[in-house]
Amino acid sequence: MTPALKILLVEDNPDYCREVKDYLHSANGSFNLATVDTYEKAREAVLANEYDAFLISRDFPNDQGLEIVSEISDLGRKGPTIILASEDNRQEETEAIQLGAMIYLHQDNLNDRILGRMIRHAIERKRFEDRITSDKESLTHRVLALQDTSERFEAQSAQY
Repeated sequence: MTPALKILLVEDNPDYCREVKDYLHSANGSFNLATVDTYEKAREAVLANEYDAFLISRDFPNDQGLEIVSEISDLGRKGPTIILASEDNRQEETEAIQLGAMIYLHQDNLNDRILGRMIRHAIERKRFEDRITSDKESLTHRVLALQDTSERFEAQSAQY
């Protein structure tokens, strides 16, 4: 049996927290939802790096939702970030994606099926991106090692 996915919801509206919890409870898949309602708690949770995905309210006070998105991205957290927005605003969507969010969802379009699916897809996509990054770093190290070996070989060959 697959372990439950650990999801962090950063939202200060208790009614919407319950709604998201209900969606995830009804979704196909097992989700373990934790919620935080302040920037400080969100930052602590992000630093702990224990979550498979982050659901961040675009409407978090003082644009701190976007600050959290940026921190998740800058810190290289293992989970993808999904923005939950009350307004369908293309400019805000672009800004959130540029800061590191993987998906921008308009709250009025959400239901259990869509939210569960988007979380699972985002997690899989993030894992795939991380593997590509790891493979790229490994190849870069190998190329540098080969260049170094080649240069040493040429230097030794020049002596003979």
